[in-house]
Amino acid sequence: MGVLKQAAVILVIAYILNKIPSYLKPKLKPRYEGYFHPEFRKVAEAFRKYVENGEERGASMAFYHKGELLVDMWGGFADPASERHWKNDTLCLMYSATKGVTALLVAQFVDRGLLDYNKKVSDYWPKFGQNGKEDMTLETLISHQGGLAETNGTIPLEWMITEPEKAEAFAERQKPTWKPGTKLGYHGITYGLFIDILMQKADPKHRNIGQILRDEVSVPFEIDIYNGLPYAELHRVARQTPLDFSAMIWDYLTSFNIRYYKLLYNFFGPTGFMKTLATSGFHPISGTLDNPDIIRIPMSSFLGFGNGRSLGKLFGIVANGGKHKGKQFLSKQTIDRLAKPVVNRPGEYGILPNAGLGVFYFPNGKGNVVMGSIGAGGQIAYADLDNNVGFGYVTNHGGSFQFNDDHKVLEYQKLFYECLEKYLETKK
Repeated sequence: MGVLKQAAVILVIAYILNKIPSYLKPKLKPRYEGYFHPEFRKVAEAFRKYVENGEERGASMAFYHKGELLVDMWGGFADPASERHWKNDTLCLMYSATKGVTALLVAQFVDRGLLDYNKKVSDYWPKFGQNGKEDMTLETLISHQGGLAETNGTIPLEWMITEPEKAEAFAERQKPTWKPGTKLGYHGITYGLFIDILMQKADPKHRNIGQILRDEVSVPFEIDIYNGLPYAELHRVARQTPLDFSAMIWDYLTSFNIRYYKLLYNFFGPTGFMKTLATSGFHPISGTLDNPDIIRIPMSSFLGFGNGRSLGKLFGIVANGGKHKGKQFLSKQTIDRLAKPVVNRPGEYGILPNAGLGVFYFPNGKGNVVMGSIGAGGQIAYADLDNNVGFGYVTNHGGSFQFNDDHKVLEYQKLFYECLEKYLETKK
């Protein structure tokens, strides 16, 4: 037998020996737990179904209605490698759903007169007003119309806490790639770079965005949510299984849906979103999102941590008029303004059809248009103002369908609204 044939045989044997243990190893049985009002059993049963069949590998979700927690479920694995199950207090990276949380904090600052959507960013941050950004308003910046999705060079994310002056100077010298206010283009990475610095400058105490979230939301409203994760909370975090782009491409191609074919091009085309990410704010960090030294950094673009209950409660407060247990989070006037799109036209990178003041608009399981935020892999949070419903969902296993179009999440929503209709009938 020739050397090449021997090598081929050895490779095949090695491959088989490597794979056999994984097939022989007993399959771990996932758990699902939680609470649900008896009238909403169908929602919990759907969640159980997907945990048991392996489609829901690790997730939590919650629905609030008029301040009442009606469904709160969690299940699957927080870390399959260590056989660690998802628990009631497991925290998960929220990715871009973090943007929506910070948008609510900006709205709170507007309520308090610390910010004004119609004022120039440079009114609060004078050195921002250069290189074509002189007249950019907060509304233009927060609605992804600023033309700052791409940057001239990138910086280490760590600079946001170790070298804040350098991070500021980097942000200040950026030049928009289009005239601010004339186009819509998702600022996937740079949203936090600009908004977080602005918030710290507008805040009388000059707190960073993580401290603002803690002081204005986490503590007063008893919501388990973070922007930048303290070392002391690491034991609760679900380990991330990143979005598999090859699987995403396959899922989109086999959907036989023109919408997903367009999304593929908008993601991976010559001027697509993935190209933008390569020149967007920070050095590449995709492989470090389980690194404690990285995830401790407050960053509204993608480094928020919470669970379904966290997001459902926060957006449920907004959906219920902005007040919870006598404490006012947002005024009705500001909520009404958040509910109105600022721009409604195709985005430059094909990701967004519309944008508001840091929030987006999409149909829910009932067909209503809701406002909220979505994140890579399927994270979602929204306020349904028509029905006074807050919904939150997070998963540590990135999926291909991440625009509130995952069939599991849509089924949860559909069943919830069906149950809600019957529930409200019984209360008449």
